[in-house]
Amino acid sequence: MTGYVVESLSAKYSQSTEKLVYFFCQYDDETSLQATTILQSIIRQLLDQDDARFTVNERSIEATLDNPHDVRLLEALLLDTISSLKSVVIILDGIDECPLSQMKTLLKILRSLILRQYAGLSCISQEMIVSLILSNRPWIQVMWLVLVYQKLDPI
Repeated sequence: MTGYVVESLSAKYSQSTEKLVYFFCQYDDETSLQATTILQSIIRQLLDQDDARFTVNERSIEATLDNPHDVRLLEALLLDTISSLKSVVIILDGIDECPLSQMKTLLKILRSLILRQYAGLSCISQEMIVSLILSNRPWIQVMWLVLVYQKLDPI
């Protein structure tokens, strides 16, 4: 089902300032259940869709390559990478398979992106739209984390 959503939205988000990225967690591949792996994949997809963006972020990329498991560096690189986009849709499938600590880390970072958008912070333009689509079993852990890390009030 999520694959169909990705396929359908891919045609819409082919413009240079609108991007679609996705990640499918696989319970039998421990690496795919790590927040750093998911973030690296999202960043890589964004950079692969635009060579100019890769050039602009080359220093951040090099710093991240030196320490690919540093979540703060990955978050900063993700912010740099999306800062000039009109919109980005992030689709995540199966995060209920991730360990609780990895879900928390990932959702905190994604929440941070969404809150920055509403706060009008200079790192993300006011016109920027970050959309998040989560596809998973309705496990209480995931639902609880989404509620805890959702935007409750405008900043």
